Amino acid sequence: MKPPIYSNVQPDETPQHFMGRARMFLQAATAISCDYVNGQQNWPKYALLCHAAELALKAFVRAKEAQGTAVRMHNLHNHNLLGWYQLSVQCGLTHGVEMEENIGALSELHHKALMRYPKRHSRPIPDLSFTDGTVEELISFVSPFINSR
Repeated sequence: MKPPIYSNVQPDETPQHFMGRARMFLQAATAISCDYVNGQQNWPKYALLCHAAELALKAFVRAKEAQGTAVRMHNLHNHNLLGWYQLSVQCGLTHGVEMEENIGALSELHHKALMRYPKRHSRPIPDLSFTDGTVEELISFVSPFINSR
């Protein structure tokens, strides 16, 4: 099927569009079947999963803002997944110690662009099976807040 010449959906910064985009990135990541290429982690897959997590967390915060929750984002960097997760918890996202640890492991990769550029990393790289599950679980936690109207 040919795509339309002009998109019929104008994306905006609503929580629904952020969550829709998060699901697209997750779907693209899960479509990549190999976790390792030439003995290395499949870095594009990590990038897709981390961006999906970032978009889901931002969708949650935007949804809470739209509902009237006062949100304080003091110098929060766009790619700081752990910071966005902690802000989401402050806004009412279900908090889990394991989820926070998992997001923290991904945060360093995403914040420092370690999956896009070869750099030294201070701790072991999380396995992609762990990463897939973490992002899927995060999206399942956030989705009810975005889709409830």
